[in-house]
Amino acid sequence: MTIEKISLALAAKNREVFSDGDEIFGYVYEMITKSDNVGFGLAVIYLEGPDVINFHKEMTEIYILLEGEGYLFLDDENIDFNNNKVVTIPPGARHAAKPKEERESLKFLRISKPAFNLDDFYKDPRGRNW
Repeated sequence: MTIEKISLALAAKNREVFSDGDEIFGYVYEMITKSDNVGFGLAVIYLEGPDVINFHKEMTEIYILLEGEGYLFLDDENIDFNNNKVVTIPPGARHAAKPKEERESLKFLRISKPAFNLDDFYKDPRGRNW
């Protein structure tokens, strides 16, 4: 773990691990959560492999790429996710992110409205296969 990740982990309220049971493929560091009662969430996400395709019925997400190059799966389309790109993901849109190359990583900011709530997280049957 890098110094940056350690500092981020100390500042974060929650740290979640992205795993499919066999492999850890990323981390979420939540800075502003539902318990803050401000109406939105803020997190830094590190991905070291493909994310699980998912959607939300209520939440809108904004992804702002901070480091790396990759792809976003957005409603059955792969789009480039690079060069400080900002992408808005509306409720109902199936989405996921992944680094461009196998041994690379992505770092991006996730702003969510309302704040992220696991009860509004729905996995697509395709999982990480995209």
